[in-house]
Amino acid sequence: MRILFILFFLCTSFISEAQTIQSMNFSELQKKLLRINDSIVVVNFWATWCKPCIDELPNFEKLNQSYSSKKVKVILINLDFNSKIKSVAEPFVRNKNLQSETIHITDSDPNTWINKMDNAWSGAIPATIIYNSSHQKIYFNEGQMTYQQLDSIIQFNLKN
Repeated sequence: MRILFILFFLCTSFISEAQTIQSMNFSELQKKLLRINDSIVVVNFWATWCKPCIDELPNFEKLNQSYSSKKVKVILINLDFNSKIKSVAEPFVRNKNLQSETIHITDSDPNTWINKMDNAWSGAIPATIIYNSSHQKIYFNEGQMTYQQLDSIIQFNLKN
């Protein structure tokens, strides 16, 4: 019985660990993205209050699952207010069972970093940026994306 309890505890700890939100400032996010040098990186900006964002999240989760054995990394960047992370965003991530890495940018003024991500980005969400393994931006989209769009971009870039 004790062994079952320990196994249960370890399994639930692992599951809850995989469904937390890391908080970091934009500079830390940039450094993190630069350290990923062996994969295509799909970065999606979203918030719990954004209906199109919520509608497209399953597409990123499916992409993450479909390419889990390939050199593709999906990172979901949450843009909820800092005061809502513990009370709204983290429960949302757990309830939706999001498995993609999820990060919250703590900088309170997104206007200081939006153009650093892409000059064409107005700041509207959802927004998606895809980088190749050499850190070159290969795709930017402001607006909702389908799984088919994401999949075709990844397939094309895995071949090249």
